[in-house]
Amino acid sequence: CFIPGGAAPAFLALIMIITLPESPQFLAARDKGTDHLRRLMNRLAGNDYFDSEIIFRASVPVAGKGGVAELLSAPLRVTTWHLWTGFFAAMLALYGCLNWVPVLLSGLGLPMDQAVRGSMWFNLGGVAGAVMGAWAGGRFGTARCLSALCLMGAGVLALSGIALALGPVPGAMAVMVPVLLSGGAILGVQVGLYGLAAARYPTSCRAAGIGWAATLGRGGAVVSALAG
Repeated sequence: CFIPGGAAPAFLALIMIITLPESPQFLAARDKGTDHLRRLMNRLAGNDYFDSEIIFRASVPVAGKGGVAELLSAPLRVTTWHLWTGFFAAMLALYGCLNWVPVLLSGLGLPMDQAVRGSMWFNLGGVAGAVMGAWAGGRFGTARCLSALCLMGAGVLALSGIALALGPVPGAMAVMVPVLLSGGAILGVQVGLYGLAAARYPTSCRAAGIGWAATLGRGGAVVSALAG
């Protein structure tokens, strides 16, 4: 299981390196790969509007330090702290649920096989939440979508806790539904934060911004083991 689990992401990463295009803003700013950029823009537009006579220029300057110093500079400082906090909280919630859902379900009286299956339902909900969140983010805006998913996750978890405190567990399925919904909300937020970070940072520090946010967010995963 571990060998296929490690080989599959490496294989997918290779496919992504070969097939995923570079950012048009980045290509235009570097003034390289003009033909590649033209083909990419025509592919996005669905026609051959961008011909050889069109000259591409970046809409914003890309000069910058490109590291944490730029992320913490005055124009980006608030955005950076918000994203770092969001990644930390999302990782805390995600790994807190992954680590403790089987324990909680077992403590509610479910057999251990059904309690472990709760993690499967949580991840299945996460797949659906990530896909639906990406679709909704494209239509209504990533920030609005993430806010709605946060409210949904908090509401589901709060109502589940109140219901369980008021009476016995009615059945395994009645418990798995909130687990499924909370997985969709929490993992949907986690995936959507990467898109939000990419949209908020300029080209010069986009990779550094996402990398720092994801790295510091891992602190939430560590704390989750203690927070339970």
